[in-house]
Parts: sequence; C-alpha cells; structure tokens
Amino acid sequence: MYNNFKICAFALCAISLPLLSSCSDDDNDGPKGMVKVGEITFENTNIILAGPDSYGANLYADYTGGDRFTVGSIAFNKGANAITFGLNTQGDFYPDIATLYNGGMFLSQFNLRSNPADKTGDWWYSFNNQCSVYNVESVDGANRGAGDDNSNTFAVINGSCDASSISSVYGSGKEVSLGGFHFDNNAEFTIGEIEICNTSYVYGVIQNGNGLAQPLKANNGWFKVLAYGYDATGHMTAGSPVELYLCDYRAGSKTKNLDNDWEDWNLKALGNVNRVVFNFEGSDAGEYGLNTPGYLALDNIEIYTSVNK
Repeated sequence: MYNNFKICAFALCAISLPLLSSCSDDDNDGPKGMVKVGEITFENTNIILAGPDSYGANLYADYTGGDRFTVGSIAFNKGANAITFGLNTQGDFYPDIATLYNGGMFLSQFNLRSNPADKTGDWWYSFNNQCSVYNVESVDGANRGAGDDNSNTFAVINGSCDASSISSVYGSGKEVSLGGFHFDNNAEFTIGEIEICNTSYVYGVIQNGNGLAQPLKANNGWFKVLAYGYDATGHMTAGSPVELYLCDYRAGSKTKNLDNDWEDWNLKALGNVNRVVFNFEGSDAGEYGLNTPGYLALDNIEIYTSVNK
C-alpha cells in the first residue's frame, strides 16, 4: 500500500474459492487466429471483497473484524481453466505475509468520489479511500453500479517499483511486488481488451496533490501504467511491456488522458502469457520511488486462445 506504515500483526488468512458465474464464456471474434474462451467480469463470486469500508482493512494481516481477503480464483473456459490473483507475500517490509503492504490485486465495489459528511480535507483522495473507483457514470458513494457497464464489482491493482528492478525472469526481481494475475496450471492465454478506470485516490492526487505527491496537472507532469507478460517458463514475453499514459500534462502533449469512466486497453501485444503484472511510472518520483500512488481499477478481462489448440 502507498505511504501507510501501520504495524501488522500476523493473522490467519481466509482463502477464497472460484465460482463459475464470475466470468462469461464467449466465442466472439478477437485477435486474428484466436478464439475467445472467457471474460472475467468479477461479478457474483464468493471472493471476499475489500472492506468493511473503502480503506480496506481486511486487506491487512492485523484485521480482526471477520474473514479477510488474501487470494481468489475465478474459473472460465467452461470451468477448464482459472485465473488467480491476490495479495503478494513478498515485499521489503512484510516478507511471507499476504498483505496489501506488499502490493497485489483485490476486488471492490466502493465508489466514493468526494468526502462523506463525517470526512474533511483530502480524505477522498488518500489511502483511507484506496478501494474506491472514480467513475462519474455511477452515483457517488452508492457503492453499487460503479464497475464497467454499471456492474457492481471490479478489481484494483496496487504496487510500483523502479523499472530497472523488474526482471526478465519472474521471481528474480521486484516484479513480485506488483499487482497482477496468473492462469492456473501453467496455462497460457492471450489477453485481449481489459477495461480500466482511475481510482479516486489516484485521480484526486493527480488533480490536487497531497502531502507527499505533486498535483500533476499543475506541474505539467505525467503518469502511466505498464503491463508485463510472463510465459509458463517464467520468462518475460517479447511484447512486454505494453504501456498507456493515464495522464500527460506536458506542454505540447497530444496524449489523451484517461477519462473519469471505464475505457478499453488492449493487451494482445503481450502475446501468450501465463502471468501479467502491472507497474506504474511517472514524473513525480524521488529517492524512494514514485510519489504518485500506484493504483488502477480493472474490469472485464477478455481471454483468448489459438484456434489451433
């Protein structure tokens, strides 16, 4: 997690199980020579959602208010395969503990885009609201209907590291602290389009800054997300990374900034992957890395395989 160094006590982890209805199996046309075998919508699963509020206390090892999230799996391809994601267990501060302090990917339904009556200041764009998506097509604070196409549930990825510390062999560098997902049993698939949206935390900091990060809009700054693919042998794919600017306020830039709702991002250039992780880079960085918080909301992940398989 970003700039929140709370001491975590060790706790038992609740493991979430897959549910088939959390994806749709569809043979619609996609990348040339490929057939669609699933679309991960994150709806109607038994996976524990971030909560009990938009801070997501149940994403940390010291949570005692009930079951907490650590890992979840979603089946697709008529149940033949599954995608798995969760909180990382490798990090500089909490090794061997599944906690958002180590980065990861989790599910949420929160969409607070302004301060509730009992909050003031920059609360809505701080880590206290890190589980909220900034989707202006949904009702602010309703915590329903904020996913793509007015769905309820979406994923959030968190984690960033210096690009030079990302290894071409998964597990050998800081890529283990990035948010992402993998396919079970070393299966490989091609990712088509995914839907992405800013989180409230990131959008608010980009616009206003906070005590640790600059307002990128006022400082002609930029911020981007990069997707890295790894094959079943753990090697980075030739098409990695695929990058997308979330904002670019530099003079003369013609880059389209990410709007305040869901947009498509095509990852087919990664090729066949077993694993995808996401990193963030930006103009506001210092001795300890990126100052802009590294979060992004995801939804509706399209999955393809070769027609020859």
